Amino acid sequence: MTTAPTYPGFGLPCNRCGQCCMKHPCRLARDYAGVREGPCPVLIREGDAWRCGLTIAPHRYVVGLQSKPFADAALAPMFAEMLGIGRGCDAEI
Repeated sequence: MTTAPTYPGFGLPCNRCGQCCMKHPCRLARDYAGVREGPCPVLIREGDAWRCGLTIAPHRYVVGLQSKPFADAALAPMFAEMLGIGRGCDAEI
């Protein structure tokens, strides 16, 4: 059994611990996937870490896109940019 990484700390590189999403859904999950309370159901376990489903297969989560997987090519990178993936942890836990 694998365990998720521990919270790295605000401003440090993201290690995909998932703590930010486990605490409450982000604005994107609320606005695009209709999530109202956490932990966020869009959070996906991937090996020993976590990823946002909006950055992998948004058509599965965005309201109204369930039958449009072709939208993933445009939306996944856009959501990753909007979430700040690769820029450091922005969760103040």
